[in-house]
Amino acid sequence: MLSTMQNVPLSISRILEYGSTAHASTKVTTWRTDQAEETTFEEVHARAAAFAHALHDDLGITGDQRVGSFMHNCAEHLEVQFAVSSMGAVFTPLNKQLMTDQVRHIVNHAEVEVIVADPHLAGPLGTALRECPTVRAVVFTGLEPLGPSAEQIPEGVAVHSYEELLDGRSTVYAWPELDENNTAAICYSTGTSGAPKGVAYSHRSIYLQAMSLRTTDSLAVSHGESFLC
Repeated sequence: MLSTMQNVPLSISRILEYGSTAHASTKVTTWRTDQAEETTFEEVHARAAAFAHALHDDLGITGDQRVGSFMHNCAEHLEVQFAVSSMGAVFTPLNKQLMTDQVRHIVNHAEVEVIVADPHLAGPLGTALRECPTVRAVVFTGLEPLGPSAEQIPEGVAVHSYEELLDGRSTVYAWPELDENNTAAICYSTGTSGAPKGVAYSHRSIYLQAMSLRTTDSLAVSHGESFLC
């Protein structure tokens, strides 16, 4: 016998939509070398929606393709993660502390097509991408000119500015209804015993993990508290 309760998929987009309404003014703080920059969860939602449009319209992400990140902890990283998973693609973070051959292995094994990166990491990223045929585009964050960063990326890989891709985009996106068991992210180990190994996280698992952080026997995170990533 089936229940008569509503069946609501536990998807990443529901976390994003709820957070941008119930906690719109909650601050997201990024430390930029010598000062802190603040934004809000509402703004994270708006920019995530704009980037999802860019991924779909300009970068050809239309299904469960893998989109990587090679970045420091920052608000843009959060925007990218929400955008990629919520639109049905698969977020694939690349650990910037890994060796070049390990990063290359992850990119090739996951068949990453687009990578969002910090321009200060252009050197090691460019070296890793020399033998990564699936990568079609690199998107650099920040407001710095693309020239110096673009020069370090292999020929044949398109280079874009994150801020330019967002400029003028709609900040509303019709997030698809996804199966909660679909893969939302693939995270790789550090390769302590052989090559890095990937674990595919479902929307459901990430949603439940996020909820568990609020329980008393876990971290008991509540509204108004600061959480360091």
